[in-house]
Amino acid sequence: PNKDHMVDQPPNDAISMLRFNPSLDVFAVSSWNNCISCYQYDTGMNAMDSQQLKSRFVASQKHDRGVLCCCWDHTGSRLFSGGCDNTVRIWNIQNNMSSSSSNNNNNK
Repeated sequence: PNKDHMVDQPPNDAISMLRFNPSLDVFAVSSWNNCISCYQYDTGMNAMDSQQLKSRFVASQKHDRGVLCCCWDHTGSRLFSGGCDNTVRIWNIQNNMSSSSSNNNNNK
C-alpha cells in the first residue's frame, strides 16, 4: 500500500542506513546484523512502480558488531561503512575486497 518493495535476502535485523550508488544501479544497506549488503535494481521502464521494481542480492561484507552507517565514494566504486566494532571498512565492490581501520583508543 505504501509502495514498499521487498528485496531478495533482506537483513534479518534493523536497517541503520540505505544509500544509492551515484553511478551504478546498486544500493547498499547497513544493518544491526553486522552486515553491509549490496543489491542491484532494475531501472527499466516503470522501475519506480513498486509492482515493477526488481532487485537482487549481490554481495555482503561483515563487521564484528552492528553496522551504523554507509556511504559511497563519488565514483561509486568503493563503499565505506562504520560499525559498533570501532572500525571503518572500505569495500571495493569491483573486486569484492575490503580493508579496515580501527580505533581501539578507549580514552575519553
